[in-house]
Parts: sequence; structure tokens; C-alpha cells
Amino acid sequence: MNTCNCDCDLSPSAKRQKTSDLSQSMINGNVLEDTLNGPITTVVRKNQFGEVVTDPDISNDGWLKIWESGKTKFHKKNVHLALETYHSRLVQDKKDPTFFVPLCGKSVDMKWLLEQGYSVCGCELAEEGVKQFFSEQGIDFTAEPLEDHEKCVVYKGKELPISIYVCDYFKLPAVMDTRFDCIWDRGSFAAINTKDRARYCDVMKQLLKPEGRWLLDVFELDHVTFAGPPFNQKTEELKELIGNWCSLVMLRRKDAMNPWSKTWGVSYFIVKDFLITRKAQTEATEK
Repeated sequence: MNTCNCDCDLSPSAKRQKTSDLSQSMINGNVLEDTLNGPITTVVRKNQFGEVVTDPDISNDGWLKIWESGKTKFHKKNVHLALETYHSRLVQDKKDPTFFVPLCGKSVDMKWLLEQGYSVCGCELAEEGVKQFFSEQGIDFTAEPLEDHEKCVVYKGKELPISIYVCDYFKLPAVMDTRFDCIWDRGSFAAINTKDRARYCDVMKQLLKPEGRWLLDVFELDHVTFAGPPFNQKTEELKELIGNWCSLVMLRRKDAMNPWSKTWGVSYFIVKDFLITRKAQTEATEK
């Protein structure tokens, strides 16, 4: 009697879990064996621009090349809906709140925050992205190298309260001694190499004020044929990363499949927005 090795007997939830498990293992390299169905062939994975990749991790030089080649379709032309919708929950009743935008590139969200009367600080590895931001938004600026910090330059608005540090995000705590009331994280945590997520959160812990709030925008997606970034983020894994010092409230979970993400070959693409506060604020956050 022949035994069927297909998925025909699996429930929809089991099929989804199988895809998720296979997808997660694909992040760390090509899968040579499917534990449910036996040996399978190596799967070719591509990034969001259709390029075949063998290692999904992107180095600093890799990101600089992305900017140099103009492959920045990930930048939204309009202010992000989550920021518009939930920024008041970040600010609360704070007077003159300060916002931090990690891996900010040329995000128009920063201009919008300035228009709301907030002070903004960004961090971006690619100087080209920072130059484009100030040019496209018509903001006069100064640019000064930071002493004792090689390859670090700070761009400051001449008349508007915005500063953008051109440097490696992980070196930021050594570059500036500042904490922020609010953090808007769209596309930063989702793009960071998965092996660096714990380090990423350690930096956030240093940058967020004790009473500060962090609005995080991440995704659920499969990596069977899509290499990323963005990378899949399970809620349980996020809790493991920051649950010892933070509380999380999911504000939104929504199907975000769009024409571009369809070209990646993913079977699902879900956006999740979290409001993150330090443990001492748990009660206030839940109200």
C-alpha cells in the first residue's frame, strides 16, 4: 500500500504552521529536508527586488549599496497610517515630547512629526538617505562630524528641531547620551538581521525614557521562497526578546498583502502594530 506524503490530510492550521516552520528555518539557510515529507530539493530564495540571495543577512556595506543603487522602494510616499492613528498614545499629555526614529532613511514621517510640533531625532547608516530627506523636504541644515567618533556625522535642521545621526545604529549609545519620550519604529526592527534582534532591543532599552513609549510596526510573512527583509516576527518571539523589561499591547493586526509584496512570492503578509512600555507602566498602558 502506497503512503501519501502530500499535505492533503493536514488541517488548514497545520498547513499554515508547517509553512511557518519551514519558512523560519529558511531564514538561516536553504532547507534540504522537510521533516514531514522527507527530502526535498534546495529552494532558491529571492529578495524584494527579485535578486537571488544565498544569505538573507545584509551587511552595512550592503545597505550602503542599496542606497547607492536607488533600491529604496520600501520608503512610503505618505505618512504611515499607524503613526497618524496611534501617535497620541505615544505622546499622551507630555509637553514637547521627543521622538526617535531608528534607521530613518528619508522617511516623510519625520517631517509630519515636526509639523505636529515635536522634536525629532533619527539614525541612519546611509548618508545619502539623510541628504535626500533634507533636500526633498526643503529643510535647511548643517552637517558636522562628531569628534572621537569615526564616520559619524550629525545633520541638524537650522530652524527646525530635528537631528539625524549618520552612524551605525549599534554605536548610537556611545555617540549620544540622550533618552527619548517616544520611539516610532517602522521598518527598522523588521529589516534588522534576525541574529541582531537581541542587540537591537538592548539599544532601545538604553534610548527609551523610563516613562517612554515605543510604537513598533512588524510583519508576519513566510520565507519559503522570499529571503527578506522584511523578516517574519512572531509575537511570542518578540515577548521573549523584551518581555523581561517591557509590556506589549497589540493595537492592530491586519492583512497587508499588496501588489509589491505579491511579487515576493509570499503566501501571506500581515502587519502588526504594538504599543510597548516599560513594566512599571503596564497598568497605565492597559487603560
